[in-house]
Amino acid sequence: MTEPLPDKGSAWSRYVGGVYYEGSAGFGRLYLDVKEHHTNKDGSVHGGVIASLMDSAVGAALHNLFRDQPDVTGYSSVEMNVSFLRGARMGDRLTAEARIIKEGKTLAVADVDVLSPSGELAAKGRLTYCVFRGARESER
Repeated sequence: MTEPLPDKGSAWSRYVGGVYYEGSAGFGRLYLDVKEHHTNKDGSVHGGVIASLMDSAVGAALHNLFRDQPDVTGYSSVEMNVSFLRGARMGDRLTAEARIIKEGKTLAVADVDVLSPSGELAAKGRLTYCVFRGARESER
């Protein structure tokens, strides 16, 4: 297994601490080593951290899908559904695996699994993104 690389996809993902692991067209995998600043008062991971990790994993999957399509100028999340299934705590390594399940002209839909260190499903998400196509603002 290769060593994970620091996430270069977004400043937010780097700030939160997500680390890009691998990807292919329509797939992205990130991990997050849970630190104190990711937790609630009781030491459990804040749900917003998991949602953010999911969003970043889908962003990686979309980048991997669209990187060779110059007409795609960006994408933005428009809907997120998250089910929290198992708690996580400081010191855990969470892995988010995102798969694009539907790509259209203006929308893309992804499924995301967040796995606990033992590989059990900790959270499940379905996210929808608006896909922007056409000339970039700077090219108009």
